[in-house]
Amino acid sequence: MLSAHPLRIWNECGHWLNLAGEWVEVESLCRSYTPQRGFHWQHLHRWVTQETADLQTLPTEVAGTPPFSLLPPLATEIEDRLDRYFGPTAGGKKKEWLTVLGRELSRAEFGSDDDTRRIRAAARRLARTGLRYAPCLEIVPYLNGIPAGTARPSDAVWLDDVLYVEFLPPAKQARRVPEEIGKAFGRTDIEAALHYSFERSEKDVRDYMAENFNLSVAISKEDEVDLAKATQRVDAPEVRPAGRDGKSEHVCIGSADDEKETDTGLGGNEPQDIHGNEAADRLDEGTKAEQGQQPDAAAVRPVRVDIMERYAKTQGFRKENDKRFSHKDGGWIARADGTRFPWERYGADGELVRYYLPKEHCLEREPLQIEADVWRLMEKRPETYALIMIDIEGSPTEVTGSRLKAMQANRQIVLYPATYRLVFDESRVG
Repeated sequence: MLSAHPLRIWNECGHWLNLAGEWVEVESLCRSYTPQRGFHWQHLHRWVTQETADLQTLPTEVAGTPPFSLLPPLATEIEDRLDRYFGPTAGGKKKEWLTVLGRELSRAEFGSDDDTRRIRAAARRLARTGLRYAPCLEIVPYLNGIPAGTARPSDAVWLDDVLYVEFLPPAKQARRVPEEIGKAFGRTDIEAALHYSFERSEKDVRDYMAENFNLSVAISKEDEVDLAKATQRVDAPEVRPAGRDGKSEHVCIGSADDEKETDTGLGGNEPQDIHGNEAADRLDEGTKAEQGQQPDAAAVRPVRVDIMERYAKTQGFRKENDKRFSHKDGGWIARADGTRFPWERYGADGELVRYYLPKEHCLEREPLQIEADVWRLMEKRPETYALIMIDIEGSPTEVTGSRLKAMQANRQIVLYPATYRLVFDESRVG
């Protein structure tokens, strides 16, 4: 029905489908999504997809006309940022076809003044862009300065005036480089120009632009000053993780009914010690006993056995010491300090079965906040990584990455951004 009667439904019903599959008022939609090569949205947070109109079923000529064209494309709103450090980069040289194409696009006229200004700004940036090769890239999507999804690997990313590309075969570069740059323009005609211009001569690029675009007679003074930087040496900016201080971002796993919460506290990054108060109480009780005092009746309670020990017992393991449990079949669970998942389970043959991260937490009672890199490990290897949590009855239970992903797919749980950091930048003090 949406594809058959789009204007009537939009105007008369006042509702449309968002990218989360919900029927919502059109006033709540801030942007739109139409299929675009090289752009992925499945890793975006739910609040982003809820504000995005789903135009995938509409013909291109309909999606390109009002009222649908009045919503900015999702691809042009998302800003990718590097999520982690990578090894030394190679290359860094200017590409003539990028410079020429950028200069020519900065002369192009488009349907509206707003489109012309937006595209010319991106074209000036393209003319300044240099290419650098990197062995590994991982990016986080941002929307209006806020993390908009989970991190994902990428083989190409355009940041500031540098296009980072993994060491790809030339044939794959010919596809991925135009796709990555084309996302910033959000137009099929410009993406076609990028694909044609890839590694071609200056004359070929100029001829293509002259035949297929409406070019003004000359470049404006503003554009000329900006484009003059294109001949300068390309220096890639220092590569920082998205959080800038090298620590991990956090995500919050909650039910679909939970409200989105953002912890903006300055000290909100460190994991909390869930046993801290209990340990302090036991210390206080011991001090009173040494002094001959009776502990407070309300403070006397049995010492709670660690969740990993309780879980290992339910699986038939016997405790050898605080760092190892053994099974009669020859398998064992051992602690591996200094890792995100500090417990490892091995089979009788010595093969690693699973990594465990214990959390004295019931997901059915309240949302759980975990580090973003913990979630990414569980996404990438869902059968290998697992949380040890407690169920509604308080018993320890294993929750694998596969189970969490299935719950997310069924909308039993929702992933929310949970923590933001304020980092003081000394270089800005003057």
